[in-house]
Order: sequence, then C-alpha cells, then structure tokens
Amino acid sequence: MLDALLYADDERVSQADLHEWCGLARKQVWMHVDRLEEYDVLVAAGDDYAIGEESSVFGSVRALDAAVVGAALSP
Repeated sequence: MLDALLYADDERVSQADLHEWCGLARKQVWMHVDRLEEYDVLVAAGDDYAIGEESSVFGSVRALDAAVVGAALSP
C-alpha cells in the first residue's frame, strides 16, 4: 500500500483507491488504514485521506524506493 501511495497523482485517496491500486481485498485495506493513520502516512480528510507527505515513515519508504530504483538502473 505504501508503494501505491508513492505514485498517487491525487491529493486525496480513498480506501477504494487503495483497493484498486494494490489488488488487496477491501477488508484487508480497511484493516491496515488505521495503522497508516497511526504513523501519519494517511490523514483523515472527510470520507477520504490525504497522504501525509511529512510522515517519517513515508519519507523512509520514499528514500528506499529511490535507492532500489537507482540500483536497478545502474550499470
């Protein structure tokens, strides 16, 4: 789910978006959203969520993703 959020184009996402992007069952997404909120990766915004760009967890995932992509692209 974190990888899917890295490439989200929208400022707000819904549980249905996460379900579609990740290919997880809706119940699995629902069960993990609380944890993502706990770590400020997702911030409740009405019926949807805003991505917590300032979250240290999200920042770490972004850095790891960049390192993996960089390693894959290096000769």
